[in-house]
Amino acid sequence: MYVYNRNNPSIHTENGFEVPDRPGVRLHHVMTVNLNAGTIDHVVNGIGAAADTTRVGAPVYLTEYPID
Repeated sequence: MYVYNRNNPSIHTENGFEVPDRPGVRLHHVMTVNLNAGTIDHVVNGIGAAADTTRVGAPVYLTEYPID
């Protein structure tokens, strides 16, 4: 998932991915990245660092969700 809100860089997206929090739901090797404008606060469901303008072009990885 990437963010590039050129027309309004103040937009914050809470999560790059949102999935149900229940048994059997798992994600592997997901990432978010900022392409120069805007922010994604977390990778999945409130977990993971922000992809913001301090990390332009640097992916934020989450190798497993949920984190065991």
